[in-house]
Amino acid sequence: MSHQRRRLVSFLLATLGCSVAFAVILWVLWAHDLHLNVYSYNTYWYREEFPTYFKVIVTAVLSLILGLITAAVIWLTRYLMRRDDSRV
Repeated sequence: MSHQRRRLVSFLLATLGCSVAFAVILWVLWAHDLHLNVYSYNTYWYREEFPTYFKVIVTAVLSLILGLITAAVIWLTRYLMRRDDSRV
């Protein structure tokens, strides 16, 4: 396996790991109770729950985005640290 391919696989695994962690956190703290309150003229009428598939899709998309951002920040930080070490 080439060095570039190994780095890509490592980046994808870091993204996946971060995404799974974010998915668990998002689901526990926010998505499992995702609902819409219906109001009319400042009067609360009822609470409508979103379907489970919608909650899962929203959680998956948000966790993938946050996982990619986190993995990119980690890899960029490591790259910059390696570059600084090689200059010394």
